This record gives sequence, structure tokens and C-alpha cells, in this order.
Amino acid sequence: MKNTILFSILERLTESELEAWLRFVASDYHCSNSKVHSLSQLIANYQPRWDHPKLEKQAAWKQLFPGKTYREASMNNYVSDLLQLTYQFLAHQQLQQQSDLQYELQIQQLLDRNLTKPAERLYKKWLKLSSHAKGAEALRIRQVQARYQDTFGLLASRRKHINALQDQSSYLDQYYALQQLINYCGMLSRQSIVQGHYELSYLEEILRRYRNNEQGLQEVPAIGIYVALVRLLHEDSSEEDFRALQERLHRDADTLPESEQKTVYNFLLNYCIRQINRGQPHYYQAVFSIYQDLLSTGLLLQDGRLTQWTYTNIITAASRLKAWDWTEAFINDYRDLLPAKDRYNAFHYNISALRYERGQYDEALQGLHQVEFTDAFYQLAAKTIQLKIYYRQEEVEAFQALVFASKQFVMRNRQLSAAKKQAYQNFLKLIRRLFDLRTQQPYWNTAKWEQRYAQLQERLTNQNYSANNKDWLKGELQLLVSSVS
Repeated sequence: MKNTILFSILERLTESELEAWLRFVASDYHCSNSKVHSLSQLIANYQPRWDHPKLEKQAAWKQLFPGKTYREASMNNYVSDLLQLTYQFLAHQQLQQQSDLQYELQIQQLLDRNLTKPAERLYKKWLKLSSHAKGAEALRIRQVQARYQDTFGLLASRRKHINALQDQSSYLDQYYALQQLINYCGMLSRQSIVQGHYELSYLEEILRRYRNNEQGLQEVPAIGIYVALVRLLHEDSSEEDFRALQERLHRDADTLPESEQKTVYNFLLNYCIRQINRGQPHYYQAVFSIYQDLLSTGLLLQDGRLTQWTYTNIITAASRLKAWDWTEAFINDYRDLLPAKDRYNAFHYNISALRYERGQYDEALQGLHQVEFTDAFYQLAAKTIQLKIYYRQEEVEAFQALVFASKQFVMRNRQLSAAKKQAYQNFLKLIRRLFDLRTQQPYWNTAKWEQRYAQLQERLTNQNYSANNKDWLKGELQLLVSSVS
């Protein structure tokens, strides 16, 4: 059974969830088949050994039906029944986490049975307890609550004007506008990554209504955040749009659920990275500032852990700002928050990267050689550091060999997107040209050197030409020109 959908679900449940699952499936209310109950208990007896031989179908059958001939179809039916119960359990668990939905369903059930007074009492209790909701979910809840308020008002008096129906309409408009803005942000983001086009049917209409504050759209902070994000995700966005979103988040981020806060901040960070790759290194300060905000709020943690990628990105930003002491302290202080399987590689790579940034080249190379990187990102990042060191040390043979090896690695690697491959290939072209300018200067005449310099300068100043480490290349070119002149 180890390769079944059932086991793939069960092995992802926590210990407490497994206990709850056992109680759920053992209830006669959910299932009256005693053999299905026995099968669930049998499985529980061997967890967390999901690959235990006693859990193979025929072995399980012998325990459930001692002395009886194995019947594949019957065993499959028992497993299927238990799987369906498990689906119900997952839905039940989800419902337990959604108190607002529980209130909504309970109130509706009472009204369906003409139990108006208990329904109204439950509704008033819900009003007091629903202030925790945020973002689109808060608007959905307010809309439902307004609908019930209208229902109770009509039951009390059909001749009295009740404003709840208007409130219901306004909340619905706000909810629709916010949900559409969230969708549009996703569409705009994907358009920038993959080929394809999305129809943003009502975007301009929503933005017009927002400008005019129709249906009170400007009074919903979450809508203001997504309006600012939509503007940032447009191809013609500016630094002013970036600052506008930053200000919105500083003021109103807590009006969004944590998951959406993380998403919006990721959009903000991705924008910064794109600007850095276009040759605007001052965005490192913005990246560093954003990460500090996220660290202080705890939004970067997932189940109490920090991903290796977030860990590395923070260190990269801080290093580029030459915040050496802060960076080293962060590397050591947050090491234990990394997942155990990633901890060694992530820690030693980043220590080596910091040594490089501080000019400790031999220590950096030594550290990189000690770590085996199985991920494409780490391999490219390590190769990039090595190339930069060979460039500065004018190690001609080592530099040229690594450029060739890196080019082959990028071309053959399937983990990298087309955009990432292109950005890294452009970096290899540019650093090779930069290396030629550095090492061939004594052998080229002035006209040839200046021609090659102008070509490289044109690439580096072209904001539409995407290349990794563009700011580093520009800085090294300026240093080279200064030393030549």
C-alpha cells in the first residue's frame, strides 16, 4: 500500500493529526464497516514505518482475515473506502480552522428550520468574534453578515427600510474588485515570466472606480495595496510606483492575511532584483530594508524555519552593502533555523561568499571547494564567485576553463528557466570581454581597446539587456578605466 494515494496523504500528517484521523474513521457516524476501522488501526500500528512489509496488501489481508484467501478486489475496496474517509477527514480539519464558515453554515441551518431567534443570537455572537478576518475574506464575511442582517430585518418588519441590503451590495462590489485585482496581479506577473497573454477585462474599470472612490473602494486598505501592486507590475512602472507600494505596505500590510503579505513582499523583492539585474545596484538597500522588516515581523519563517534561499538572499543583499559585521552575525545566528538537510551547504556557501566580498579570496575558494552543491543555483553562484576571483587575480587558464565549463553547465541544465539561462549566459559573455580588456591592454593598440570598451559599456548601460551581476561588471569596468587612464 506504500505507493497509494492514501499513504501519500497519511505520511504528511502530523502525529496529532494521525490521532485525530484515527478517531474520525473509527466513528460509526462516518463509517459502519468494522473492517475499514480495523484497516485504519492496522496502519496506525506501524506508523511512521509506512514502508513496513506488514503494510503490503497481502500481508495486511492476513492480519485482517486470518485463514481466508486473499481477494485483490475486496482489499482494494477497503483501501478505497478508507481513502474516501480520509478525504472527509481533511475537509473536516479544514472546517475546524474556519470558524466564520462554521457560523455561516450553522445560522443557515437554523433559518432553514425556521429557528429565527437562535439564528439571530448566533449571528450577534458571530459579529463580535469576526473582527480577526483580513483582506478579501473580511469583505466576504461582511457581505454574508449583511445578507443575514437583511433577512432578520425583513422577518421583523417588511415595512421598515433596512440599509443592510445596500451594505451587502457595497461589500460585494469591494470583494469583487479586490479579488479581481489579486487575479490581475497574478496574470501580470506570469506574463513577465512566460510567453502568453491574459485578458485583463475589467482592470481599467476597477482602477477608474477606485480613483472616484465608488462603492467606497478607497476605504479598503487591501484594495489600495493591490492597486499599487498592479501599477508596479506594469511594464512601464517607475521607481515612484515602487515607493508608493512600499509606503502602502508600511502603513497597511497588517490588513492582509500573512500569506498575502508574503506574496506582495515577494513581488516587491522581485521588482528590486530585476532593477539590480538591469544595472541599478542602489536597489540592494531596498532589498536589505525589506528583509529587515520581514525578519522583525516573522513573516520570513515557515513553520519556524528559514529557507536556504531566503537565508542566502538576505546575506547577498547585506554583503553588497558591505554590512560585514551584521552579515557574519546573521549567518551564524540564523544557521540553526535552516532545514537540517540544507544547513551545511547553505552555511558554508554563504561563509565563502562573505569571505569573497571581504577580499579573502584564498579562504573563499577553499570554502567553496569543500562543499558539494547539488542545486543549480548553488553551482552557478559558486562558479560566479570563482570567476570573479580568477578575474581579479588574472588567472588566465583557470578563468577561461571555468567560463567554458559554466557555459556548458547552463546549456545542459534543465532546472533553469530560459530567462535565467539567458541572464547567466550574458554574464559569461560580459565578464569574458571584461577579462580581455584587463589582460590584453598591453597588447592591443589604443583604438582597438577603446572600441572593445565602448561595446562593453553599451551593453552594461542598456537597461533592456538582462545579465546577472551587472552592477559588479559596471563597477569593475570603472575601476579598470581608472587604472588605465
